[in-house]
Amino acid sequence: MSREAENWHTDVHHKPDVYAAAGIPLYVVGDRRQDQVVVHSDPHDGRCRTRSEYKAGHTFTLPSPRGGDVEFEADSFLLR
Repeated sequence: MSREAENWHTDVHHKPDVYAAAGIPLYVVGDRRQDQVVVHSDPHDGRCRTRSEYKAGHTFTLPSPRGGDVEFEADSFLLR
């Protein structure tokens, strides 16, 4: 997992496809402009086929690389 801060447009509109093309299974964006976390997953042919959105105050799960799932609070990705 890495935490990067570039610019909003790049993070939201361009990076999901870049990560998908590299075969990275998940790309998670803490989108503070929209007050939500966006999870891009299921990469195929350079595109993420699944996009899930989680508003502040909600929880969501991500698969653990060691098996099983890990629960997160959206606020932890929104740097509150």
